[in-house]
Amino acid sequence: MPVPLGDRDQAVRWFTEERQVLLSALELAGGHGFDRHAAHLAWAVTTFLNQRGYWEDWTSSLRAALSAAVRLADDRLEAYAHGVLGFAGISLDRPDDARRHLELAYERYRRTGDLAGQARVELNLGWISDRAGQPGPALAHAREALRLHRLAGHVTGQAFALNAVGWSHAQLGDHHAAIESCEQALALFTSVDNVLGQAITWTSLGHTHLQLDAFDAAVGCYEHAVRLRREIGHRRLEADALVSLGEAHLAAGDVASARRVWRQARDIHASLEAADTDGIDAKLATLR
Repeated sequence: MPVPLGDRDQAVRWFTEERQVLLSALELAGGHGFDRHAAHLAWAVTTFLNQRGYWEDWTSSLRAALSAAVRLADDRLEAYAHGVLGFAGISLDRPDDARRHLELAYERYRRTGDLAGQARVELNLGWISDRAGQPGPALAHAREALRLHRLAGHVTGQAFALNAVGWSHAQLGDHHAAIESCEQALALFTSVDNVLGQAITWTSLGHTHLQLDAFDAAVGCYEHAVRLRREIGHRRLEADALVSLGEAHLAAGDVASARRVWRQARDIHASLEAADTDGIDAKLATLR
């Protein structure tokens, strides 16, 4: 019997309580010939597992979904599974694994004529380039993602691509173009009420203002990013925004505020399944 969930907090509590049951159901479905159910269950839990830091469960459920899609010989399901595994690989700092999955996803999206899917792959390939310190290739991928999303008429996708274009411009030192592109992204995200996109774009704007030594503006942008990431319950992204906010406070000479928000970020990292507090501990140590 369906359980009514009144708001996001109730949904998070339900997923937390039922996580092991859902994962067991996914495993049973995949093991007894209910492959489409297994794939759909994996998609149903992927956001929760990622946002709450259950990364081992996240990747294992995605692999189960991919196996189910392969057995079904369903290109669309395979493309989506490879795409999300690629995203997971980037998130967990496994770029070679991520690229392999993304290339397989792109091939299937192209075969099925899914322009928005191809655009998502381009964005993630750009993310790999950005993390490798290659802003030029990252910008090229972001522009191609924007072109494909426009062809597909996908407004949210266009917004994510515009943010990526802006971020890459910032890495290349073109701050005017970065702010212009990110403000376009923010307007689109606001028009479709996409809170995650708004949070990510406020981070890009904060980074750009920090590069321009506009410390008050940077702090304000990062505070928006923290608030919105906290609102959607994405713990890892909230911690990332707190780290950036601390850097802005420190650049502005506000050591006490930097220490406060870095401690908050550390507490979040310590609560995640794959806790890694070394980077934040090192930042805090510089303030002593």
